[in-house]
Amino acid sequence: GYPVRLQGVVTFYGGVDKEMFIQDGSAGIYVQMDSGVPALSFQAGDRVILEGITGAGAFAPQVMSPRVKNLGRGEFPRARRVTLAELVSGSQDCQWVEFQGTVRSVRQEDPSRELLLEVWSGQALQVRLSHGGAKAPQLVDALIRVRGVAGGIYSQDDQILGVQLHVPDLSFVRVIEPPPADPFEQAPRSISRLWRYVPNNARVRRVRVRGVVTLNRSERLSLFLQDDSGSLHVRLDRESSLKPGDLVDVVGFPTMEDYGYCLTDVVYRKTGTTQVPEPVAIDVQQALHGTHDSTLVRMEARLMAAGFEGLDAVLHLQGRNRVFDAYLEKRLVNPRFSSLPAGSRLRVTGVCSVQADEARTPQAFRLLLRSADDVV
Repeated sequence: GYPVRLQGVVTFYGGVDKEMFIQDGSAGIYVQMDSGVPALSFQAGDRVILEGITGAGAFAPQVMSPRVKNLGRGEFPRARRVTLAELVSGSQDCQWVEFQGTVRSVRQEDPSRELLLEVWSGQALQVRLSHGGAKAPQLVDALIRVRGVAGGIYSQDDQILGVQLHVPDLSFVRVIEPPPADPFEQAPRSISRLWRYVPNNARVRRVRVRGVVTLNRSERLSLFLQDDSGSLHVRLDRESSLKPGDLVDVVGFPTMEDYGYCLTDVVYRKTGTTQVPEPVAIDVQQALHGTHDSTLVRMEARLMAAGFEGLDAVLHLQGRNRVFDAYLEKRLVNPRFSSLPAGSRLRVTGVCSVQADEARTPQAFRLLLRSADDVV
């Protein structure tokens, strides 16, 4: 490396590793703080003189072994409005930028350190925000405009995995459209009408659905619902005690999956209980058509073999000339299920889960079982 002397404004200083970025009239740069050095007595917005040694960095050049002199308060550079595509390209790495999107989740990483926001604008952007222990604000489903330093999320071999913004504090987050005071105040939509055309300039908002639970794979954080119009996969962020037959209201963001769609970043409430919908009798070809994805179905097949895969017991089945698998969480396995003989002709009930290729064409499917009693 080469010795370097810079004068600029600190655009970010904080986080778990006390990361530091400075920017002058030409560009921004990352400053690698020495490990074990006590936190320095300056903050974002301070004007500093920085002396150090240049280094290659994980993606862009950086300054190492810094010596910093605080010159007092300065002015933040003008933030350039950027798109997610520009951030992903790496062209704005270490620069002070402005980004607009919808907040999908807010997570408190550490009560004394930072908030982690996921901001969505076609894809997810991670926003790391120093907050000094303040209570996490109600930002989910808000349209915000946020200023911060663009950075990357890297693997151990310095491959870029994603992008993030380093934001000094909440004062750099401007709410353009606040979220509803009550996420359940909107009228519920039928499941079949969730995936309608949305104009390019319309942001994706949280939606509310009402349905009956057909399966709760709690260890997998997956919930499946049905109403009179269709079926739906819901991704949870924590284990749930919901059971088949529970009526629930769910509010979340529609998100594309490998084949179908699901709701993510959800909140839900149980409103009652009812009968579980009757399984739809289908064959292999109907399962591969894709229209029964996330639906409770019943199929007949011959048991080829059985085993275990991760958290699940797996039955390898053959229906007509097609092999498929049925999965049951290990904790639900009973002696009868474990002793099913190969060659048995079985009637299997479960939620159909379709797997697709990159063109979203169904290629395979599996059944997700509710209990050992789903196999007779």
